[in-house]
Amino acid sequence: MGFIAQYRHTIIAIALCGLAWWFLSPQSPRVFLPEYLEDGVNCSYIGSNAGDNGPSETAVPASMQPLVLSKLKMTPVKGYTVSARVLQRTRYLYDDLAKISTFDWIIGWDFMGNKKALTRLKYTLKNRSFAIERGKGGLLDYSPNDLVHHFTTVHLIPANKSIASKINKIGVGDNVRLEGWLVNLETPNWTQDTGTMEIEGSEILLVCRVVPLSPQKVWPNFK
Repeated sequence: MGFIAQYRHTIIAIALCGLAWWFLSPQSPRVFLPEYLEDGVNCSYIGSNAGDNGPSETAVPASMQPLVLSKLKMTPVKGYTVSARVLQRTRYLYDDLAKISTFDWIIGWDFMGNKKALTRLKYTLKNRSFAIERGKGGLLDYSPNDLVHHFTTVHLIPANKSIASKINKIGVGDNVRLEGWLVNLETPNWTQDTGTMEIEGSEILLVCRVVPLSPQKVWPNFK
């Protein structure tokens, strides 16, 4: 009896598990596309004068109208540009917001963008909320108020398939620049305003542009 014939049931089981992981697991490298992305979103963006460290916000032009899609209305409230390090990332596939946003990131800038922030703090993203705890790198010399002004959680809404693919490839520890609009969401079943998810500073971002930054980018020292 050949090897394949002898172990065919095991091989089939492994193959089925692999397929299930590829299509269903949040850890799969496959790009998961929200339902609205079949045609993409018209995401005209007026760039800000943001520097290379932290976020910048701009006013929404009076002429800009809400973005109305099938069963989804996105109302821009601010233009938003940020250069930061990705401190944690989580993919969601099955909650209500996953039909619009499949990725959440915790991003940090200034001293929270420094590589030491990745080892001296522990980040957890779960159920669209986050927790930050002291890591193994020693005591922190910053107050909670210092920390909260140098990081945020972003619920990423890609404007098109190309941006969704770029977001999918960016990992923890990568430096990145995001440009887009902070938006309020409205569906037939629920509404959600940016900046009000779980705690203040958790933003809903329609991403119009993603630019990977150099891994050698220098951030201020983390005490």
